[in-house]
Amino acid sequence: MPTYRVATDIDAEPAVAFAAIADLSGHAAWAADPIEVTAADSSPIAPGKRYRSTATSKGKTFTADLVVTEYDAPRRFAFTATDATGCYHHRFTVSPAGAGVRVEREISGDLTLPQRLLFTLVYLPVKRPSARRAMAQLQAVVEKTR
Repeated sequence: MPTYRVATDIDAEPAVAFAAIADLSGHAAWAADPIEVTAADSSPIAPGKRYRSTATSKGKTFTADLVVTEYDAPRRFAFTATDATGCYHHRFTVSPAGAGVRVEREISGDLTLPQRLLFTLVYLPVKRPSARRAMAQLQAVVEKTR
C-alpha cells in the first residue's frame, strides 16, 4: 500500500482549520487541481456520509466516490476516494503548533498491480507536487478567512 505524507503550519484555531478540511464540498477552494464535490444527501458530516467528485488533472477527468471514514472534530478527519486509479485513504490530523496548528495529511492507496505501476510513474511528477500545492493553498485559504 503506497503511502505519502504532507504537512503545513496554519495560523488559525484548530476548529477553523478542521472546518475547512471536513467540508469536502469546499475542497475546491484549496485543491491543487480543479475539482467539484457534491454530497449525496443533506445529512450532517459523519462517518458513512457519501460524496461524488469530478476532478481534472493534467488534462484528464477523474470521477470518484468519496466516503467519510473518520470525523473527530477538531483533531482528525478521514475519507476514502475510489476511482479508476484505485482506492485512496486520506487522513488529516490537526494538532497544536505554536500559535496555530499543524495539519498533516496522509494518503495511502489500496491498489491493484497495474494501479501500483501507474502510481509509481505519477507519484514524483504529479501526486507529491499536487499534495504539497493543496496544503499550501489550504493554509492560504484558512488564514485568509480567520
